[in-house]
Amino acid sequence: MNTKRAVKAALTSALALGLSFNLGACSSSGSSKTSSQQLAMALAEQTGQNGRACIRTSDIRGYGMDGQNQINIDARPKYYIATTLYTCQNIDLAPRALFDSRFSEACGGSTYITTRNGRCPIDKIFEFANRDEAFTAVRQAKETIEKQKGDSK
Repeated sequence: MNTKRAVKAALTSALALGLSFNLGACSSSGSSKTSSQQLAMALAEQTGQNGRACIRTSDIRGYGMDGQNQINIDARPKYYIATTLYTCQNIDLAPRALFDSRFSEACGGSTYITTRNGRCPIDKIFEFANRDEAFTAVRQAKETIEKQKGDSK
């Protein structure tokens, strides 16, 4: 009987340890999470969008990570900027990605990006007419965030 309890206790400890490592890998430092939230808020304010844009997954031609919490998505003829819910490690190293969603659309707030390196939830998606417009909006949003940080000092 004591052997069974010892095995059960060891398995419970191993499971708890494994969960804590997984949660640690998924969590972000306060600054990264804030950065993602700040970018999403700044883009929402600047564009008037709510971050719930949807992309037909069959239209996605490519993606790229800009940092660890911003995904640039080419879905011709439009371009999209997605922010992640938390910092996503190594997603940018994968040559292919799957945008998981319940239907054939990837939408802000209900989609994950999955690669062989991991899975990461997408928080907000913003739609733009083209790549230049998207990158200009991101640059302006980041400038606004930096200005607000400077004003609060």
